[in-house]
Amino acid sequence: MQVEPLDEIEHKPGRTKYTCGPVVFIEAEAGGILADHEHPESETLWIISGKGKMQVGNTTHDFKGPCILKVSGNIYHKFMPETDVNFIELRNEKPE
Repeated sequence: MQVEPLDEIEHKPGRTKYTCGPVVFIEAEAGGILADHEHPESETLWIISGKGKMQVGNTTHDFKGPCILKVSGNIYHKFMPETDVNFIELRNEKPE
């Protein structure tokens, strides 16, 4: 067996991203705002732990891990962790 550390691909105030093959593992700190944007690809977020709010379009949804959040492409969304949140993100290559 081998144990290898994950490669850190981005560190900004409030979050750290690690590469995990086709997905990204993200540690998000409470109180920040992430993903205040839109893009053509749909994406899936597997929330492992933590809770917060996700604004999609004009609607804000509460979430608490473990759960799955699915966001269609070409729609504004904003991720707002209320506690520290650990999640896995997959951005689909082809728009829906």
